[in-house]
Amino acid sequence: KMTGWKDIEELQAEFKSAQLTTAAQKLSERNCIEILSKLQEMSLLDVLHTADGKEYLTPKQLTKEIRDELYIQGGRINLVELQTALNVDFSHIEAKSNEMVKSDRNLQLIYGQIIDSSYLDRLAEEINDALQSAGQITIAELSKQYDVPGEFLIPELISRIGHQIEGKLDEHNKNAIFTEAYIAKHKAHVRGVLTAVTRPIPLHPLSSEHGLSMQLLFSIVEELINEGRVRGQIAGGRSEKSTFLPEIHTQTQNLWIDNFYAQNNYIEFDAVSRLGISDPKSHVRRRITSNAPLFFKSVCVGQSIVDQVTATVDEAISNNEWLDITPYLPSSFMDEDCSQLLQHVMRERRKIKSSKDGIIFASTIVTSQSFIDSCLKYFDGLMKVKAQKEAKKSAVFALTESERKEYLNQTAGDTRKRGEKKDDRKKKAMEGSGSTKRLAEGTGGSGQGAREVKTKGQDKKRLKWSNSPNESKPSRSSQEDIVFMEVDEIVDVLRDRLDDCSSEFLQELGERLYRNLNTSFQAVVKSVFQLSSGHTKGAEEEEDQSGSKPVKKSRKQWKDEINIMWANARLFVEGIKLFEDDIASVLQKHLLKTICMDITNALFTLVAGESISGADVSTEVTQNMLSMFPDDVKTPLTRLNSAATGKDLDEFTEALQVAVGPRACDVFLRAADKKKDRQVLHGHKMSLLKQLEDETNGATALHLAVTIIFQSVTGCMLHTPGKCVSDVIAKIQPLVEKGVHETLCAYHSLVMKEMVVKKSPQPDNDQLAE
Repeated sequence: KMTGWKDIEELQAEFKSAQLTTAAQKLSERNCIEILSKLQEMSLLDVLHTADGKEYLTPKQLTKEIRDELYIQGGRINLVELQTALNVDFSHIEAKSNEMVKSDRNLQLIYGQIIDSSYLDRLAEEINDALQSAGQITIAELSKQYDVPGEFLIPELISRIGHQIEGKLDEHNKNAIFTEAYIAKHKAHVRGVLTAVTRPIPLHPLSSEHGLSMQLLFSIVEELINEGRVRGQIAGGRSEKSTFLPEIHTQTQNLWIDNFYAQNNYIEFDAVSRLGISDPKSHVRRRITSNAPLFFKSVCVGQSIVDQVTATVDEAISNNEWLDITPYLPSSFMDEDCSQLLQHVMRERRKIKSSKDGIIFASTIVTSQSFIDSCLKYFDGLMKVKAQKEAKKSAVFALTESERKEYLNQTAGDTRKRGEKKDDRKKKAMEGSGSTKRLAEGTGGSGQGAREVKTKGQDKKRLKWSNSPNESKPSRSSQEDIVFMEVDEIVDVLRDRLDDCSSEFLQELGERLYRNLNTSFQAVVKSVFQLSSGHTKGAEEEEDQSGSKPVKKSRKQWKDEINIMWANARLFVEGIKLFEDDIASVLQKHLLKTICMDITNALFTLVAGESISGADVSTEVTQNMLSMFPDDVKTPLTRLNSAATGKDLDEFTEALQVAVGPRACDVFLRAADKKKDRQVLHGHKMSLLKQLEDETNGATALHLAVTIIFQSVTGCMLHTPGKCVSDVIAKIQPLVEKGVHETLCAYHSLVMKEMVVKKSPQPDNDQLAE
């Protein structure tokens, strides 16, 4: 049924009547506010009031108004601007914005701004237009232009590359977007530059010139190299200091190296470095491989130069001459190169049994032992003249021991008689003047009132054992070795006799001749003494050999023996350091009981002098001697004796340093000398080998063999008791061949079996012999 105008007019009349009607009851504004507040407290109504408090709106209405404002602003609006536009408290705006972002994936809240996906789509279109125009756009420029952080912009652009953005993102640092045309253009530029260069060029300027990142440039260059469009390689890795080496330049370098080496049979690493090669030694090692060249510190040497030096050295040694190889080598060779070359030549010569051994001096000079021996003849005349002078100064050396004692006893008796007569004369004179009491109190006799007489130049600590009238004092010649010449004097003589010799060579040659010359000189002096005096020591030697009187060691002999034992102890300690604590403690205790105790006994005997021999020192004798020693000798020796019977090597070392001091035993302990230590090591090993050759006992032979092998593989001497042999075998297991270790273990097992099963030793002895 259609509604007519009449019906419409009736409705208008009713509406007008309703509007003109007044309400019977009306709420005030305050009452409305209180009612709304009460409803909010009761959680029956959820509304928000505006910032001025005059209006209320629901959360749904707030959401609608935020979306409306976002649409009006083009899909991006700041929360602060929303607060101003909607007149709502900022906390409500922020809370509702977070709620909207969580529920709508097309919205994002970035640094106080709501951004819609439609805005990002329009942004991508604008960026694409600019990219197609410029060919390249950096993320930094886009971030600055659109006031958007780069970390937010990059993933959004990546998701739109390929359909909204026609370009390519830099994969290495993601800092720029390129078009394919842009990359192709710069790739062509780079290809042209790298094809044209003939010398190494750094890649960093290319990167700056074309606006490409270093990593992208590396990718372009590597792609060109792999495609064969550019010939060369990148040196220096992917860094700002990397350089492109064109193949033509590398070929030129290698050609120069090959030609120089072929012409000169050597090449300097400095010259290769000047070609622009960063690691010249490795480059030359890879380049030159034929005929086994030698590589030294600063030069590579071919076999031809080695053969020339070898022939020259052979000739010099065969003719008993000295040779400095430096003039025979190019001037560019360093001293260290010459030294290494000479050492190589000498090692190769030692492999030839028929060749004479040579001796190296001053690193680059070689000569033979015959030449060194021939230098001794330069000193024959000087030696005879000086020996005759020394014989006149030391005539008492020609006397036998018994003659010297008789002479000293007679001299002491005459002196004593003259002293007694003089005292008698003084006493009579004093009695005549009434001063007998003062004489008794003031003289140096042995009476009750005698005072101590100062004894200048005597060792008061040993007066107790040197007061005997039969005690003979050794002469200067028996106390110390007679020195023929000092090294500097020997060098002066050699400089006058040898022409064109370097000072360093003369110095080392003089040091080598020093010992031999002094030994020969002492023998010459003794022969001159014997010829000039007409005496021999045959009678005294016969008396010593008959055993009627044991030979006493001199003080110098005791000092030398103590130094030898101390040097051995030091070297044994180096071997002990290689073991674990439990085994090391056993070895230390054994060393203290043996060698360290021998050192202690030697010091006791040295202080006691003629009153006791080294073999007579026992615990009881030691205590008796300590009671007789002066306090300044007794205290350090008591401490040393206690340390020798203890377990701590460091304690013994400290006690020994005090005991040998000038206030106690007065023994100079020589400092460690590597050269002498090597001699001791070699002598000790030879001694053990000699003992092993003569040994017939199986257990002792095993002990010696294990000790020798330990020193051979570790370079350290070892002083070990028999109970630690198995531990030493276990220690050297990783250092010896498997067969050697198995043999030692089998031998040790047989030795233990022989010691346990003593009733049937014959089978075990046969096995041990095998």
